[in-house]
Amino acid sequence: NHPNYDGRGVIIFIFDTGVDPGIAGLQTTTEGKRKIIDVRDFSGTGDVTYVLAERAGDELRVSGKTVLRGMNAIDAKPFDGRYYFGALNEKRFQNGLGDLNFNSSDTDVFGVLVFMDSADHYAAFVDSDGDRDISNEHKVTNYHEHYDTFLFHSTDSAASSGKRLTGAVNIYPDRQIVSIYFDDGSHGTHVAGIASGHNIDDQTGFNGVAPGAQVIAVKFADNNAGGVTVSGSMQKAFELAAETAKTQSKPVVVNMSFGIGNELEGQAAMDKWLDSLLAATPNLTVCVSGGNEGPGLSSIGLPGSANRVIASGAALPADAARDLYDLYLTHPVIFDFSSRGAELAKPDIISPGTAVSTVPDYVAGDRYNGTSMSSPYTTGCCALLLSAMTQTFPDWKVNAYAIKRSMMLSAMHIEGATPLDEGYG
Repeated sequence: NHPNYDGRGVIIFIFDTGVDPGIAGLQTTTEGKRKIIDVRDFSGTGDVTYVLAERAGDELRVSGKTVLRGMNAIDAKPFDGRYYFGALNEKRFQNGLGDLNFNSSDTDVFGVLVFMDSADHYAAFVDSDGDRDISNEHKVTNYHEHYDTFLFHSTDSAASSGKRLTGAVNIYPDRQIVSIYFDDGSHGTHVAGIASGHNIDDQTGFNGVAPGAQVIAVKFADNNAGGVTVSGSMQKAFELAAETAKTQSKPVVVNMSFGIGNELEGQAAMDKWLDSLLAATPNLTVCVSGGNEGPGLSSIGLPGSANRVIASGAALPADAARDLYDLYLTHPVIFDFSSRGAELAKPDIISPGTAVSTVPDYVAGDRYNGTSMSSPYTTGCCALLLSAMTQTFPDWKVNAYAIKRSMMLSAMHIEGATPLDEGYG
């Protein structure tokens, strides 16, 4: 009845392994606007420290050693006359994706030229194929400025089967760091498509829940260590979302498909800190996966155990059971892995815990299961409700508690489930 209530006017933050901004389905909203409007990396995974370099004709040198060639072919004229060089080494990723440019070698080094292209503004050239020649590269600036990206790739596309990894940069001259952003885990890209994908796989009408929403993608997990967060990265991500909610008019929803097991549910320092932050930011809605530690009781992970977030468990819908598993069900069922409540009145609600969605080019499978998939379904639903409310009642003041209550009180009971399994349904 209301096709415009599709998430437009809402910003969704995806806190995850990163989101690939070059994938079909994550390019535009239903209005033709840019889907991913900013990317940040708080994990430090792609941080590259750069140092002063010197140009010698076609070469860039550091301490007399040639580090890059191809300078004559690119437009790099420093405003202050200074060139800088840094390098991203594949050895850093040996416990993760390993081969960033898919050339069957995990020892490549990707040089980065950094320079001031205008007063107090910096740009970069990334040697995206690792051949130490930037004559075939293009200039990139901070992603949010012009949505610049580049592609990690092999010089032999046949050998790499055409696999590519999209990268972007953020340059921090005060720290002499260029942060190279990419999704080397695929999890975040999949989650983003569930929440807000539009024309996934270039198929018209194959959408996520809120295809009209825009996305800010925050990488806060280190994929080289199994996707765990690093010191302070979760807090930095939430602080950015809270600041965004406070400083601009669009409603903001966070999806965090991530959790850690609790010893005492609801008593973790992160739970208490997050509840405090959300109390001070009442217009910020946060959705979190409940965890995949079920079916035992009291298995909700943090920060899904925080009071003010919406924690989602995972259901297998009847149509998905039929299409994916050849099971004919009369009603949805709770996935056995979905974490249950007991010490806390969690999960809050249940959403579908299986989905086909966007994945980076280098990933073969595009269907994942887990409460990681449930949470972005819930996030998308919150975005739809916020989109509808702000269009229908322009003077309405966004209230995350009202959104959470609306989601819970409109949920439907799943036959055979208890409140410890399904929350409100």
